[in-house]
Amino acid sequence: LLLAASGTGGNIHIPNAPAYAMDVFLEKLRQMGHTVTANDNGVALRATPSPQSISIKTMPFPGFPTDLQAPMMAALACAQGTSTVWETVYENRMVHTRELQKLGAHIQTNGIQASIHGVDQLFGDHVIATDIRAGAALVIAGLMASGETVVTGIHHLERGHTDLVEKLQSIGARIALSDSDERVTATKAHWSSQQVLG
Repeated sequence: LLLAASGTGGNIHIPNAPAYAMDVFLEKLRQMGHTVTANDNGVALRATPSPQSISIKTMPFPGFPTDLQAPMMAALACAQGTSTVWETVYENRMVHTRELQKLGAHIQTNGIQASIHGVDQLFGDHVIATDIRAGAALVIAGLMASGETVVTGIHHLERGHTDLVEKLQSIGARIALSDSDERVTATKAHWSSQQVLG
């Protein structure tokens, strides 16, 4: 949710979010230029209109979590400059880059390392979520992209992110779930949400 807000220029407050478990992640959001406040009341983010590139390296807790690597890569797709991502926890965790490239992301991979050259705009397309993390990344990218993005393979998304579509809708995202053909449709979003419950 924080990455969705950061990628679309939004503001968000998530009550009761366990800030103590997200130190490295929250610091990376700050390095991008976002204003992040974390305390006993949860986590709040006010997105910068000009996010900056950063470098991340996934590591076991308390390092940067591998499960946030793909969603962070989506948020970095439109950051100014070149970001570098190293995936050191699991092999073959960069399959989502092909789908992000369909949306216009400029990503080059070399084994466990990826370089993301920030672009001005992503563009909607049909993409496939191959796992939980890729599903979250593609939904975020779809909300960032101009036009309509259709994400299939959403059983992965639903398995890993409870009521994500409903939560995003509740804060103003233009996103819809189609159970009949197992897909999520997202269009470019700019919201200013104050709270996500749950």
